[in-house]
Amino acid sequence: MNDDASVWRKERDFKKRNQHYVPQFWQREFKDANGNLYVRYSLSADPRNERDPDRGKAFDETTKNIFTDDYTYTVSNDLFQPHDVLENLLSAEEGQMKQSHDEVLNATTSITPELRMAFCRSIAVAACRLPHVMSRFQRRRQDMVFAFAEITQLDRPAFDAKMKGFGVTLTNEEYELLRARPEDDLIRTALGFGDLSPQDPNFPMQDALAGVATFTRIFNLMDITILESSGSPFFIMGDSPVPDYELAEGFSIPLTKSATAQFGSLASGGQGFSRRSATPTEITAINQEQYNNSATHVIGPDPSYLDSLTS
Repeated sequence: MNDDASVWRKERDFKKRNQHYVPQFWQREFKDANGNLYVRYSLSADPRNERDPDRGKAFDETTKNIFTDDYTYTVSNDLFQPHDVLENLLSAEEGQMKQSHDEVLNATTSITPELRMAFCRSIAVAACRLPHVMSRFQRRRQDMVFAFAEITQLDRPAFDAKMKGFGVTLTNEEYELLRARPEDDLIRTALGFGDLSPQDPNFPMQDALAGVATFTRIFNLMDITILESSGSPFFIMGDSPVPDYELAEGFSIPLTKSATAQFGSLASGGQGFSRRSATPTEITAINQEQYNNSATHVIGPDPSYLDSLTS
C-alpha cells in the first residue's frame, strides 16, 4: 500500500460506511455453476426474522452483504475527522491480490520469486485486515503498555521475559530510561492508553496492518502447496479465513471452491511451491477448520453441505 503523505492529503472524502474485510472478488470464487453463492450464519447472527424457521440454515446471498462491517477501515486525522483513505488504499491493493491469485491458480504459470512474494503479501494483507485481528492487536498493545508500568516491580530477567511475550526487546538504554520514570507516571500513562478509542489517530487499531511486511517475509519462508478439489465436496470459506494462532505451525486458506493454499510449518524450512489433488480427508479437515474458526458465517457453493457442518 502507498504510505506517501500526499495520498492522505488528496483523500478528503468520507463516504464508505459498510466495508468488506474479505474482498468481493475472493468471495465470488465460491459461487456454484449457476452463479449462486450461499451463506450460513450461526443461529444468533442470522439476519433473518427471529421467527423464520430457516434461521441458521444456508441461503442464497450476494457478495455485497457478506463479510462486511461498518467503518472497519475508517481512520481519523489529528482533528478526529474521519476519512476513507485506508479503505481506498485497500481497494487498490485488492487488484494486486486478485492478479497474484489468478496467476498462482493457473497451472501453466511459472512461479517466480516476485510472484511468490506477491502471493504471500496477499495472504498477509488478508490476515492483518480482519476486524477481530485488529481488535486483538489493539488489546495486546494496551496490555503491553500496562506491562511497561510493571518495570519497577520486576528485575531485568523477569521484565525481559514479560516483554518477550509481546515480541519486544529493549536495549539497555531504553530499559534504563523507562525504569527511571516514576511509577505513578507509568501507571497514569497505562490507564490513559487503555481509555483510547480504537480510532485514535495516534494509536488506531488499523495499525495492525503494519504487520503485513513481517508476515509476508514469514509466509515466503514456508513451503506452499495448492490443494485442488474437483467437488464432492468443494472448499468453503469462513469469515476468519486465516487463523489467528500458531501460523508458524502451518495453515490452510481457501482461495476458490476448487483450490486451497496450504502453507507448511516454518520450522520445516524450504520455499517450495507445488500443487496436487486434495484427499477427501484433507478437504473435510480444511472445511471443518473454516467452520470452527468462523465468528458468525461461512460461504460456499452447496447449501446442503454448509447445513451439514457442526462444531
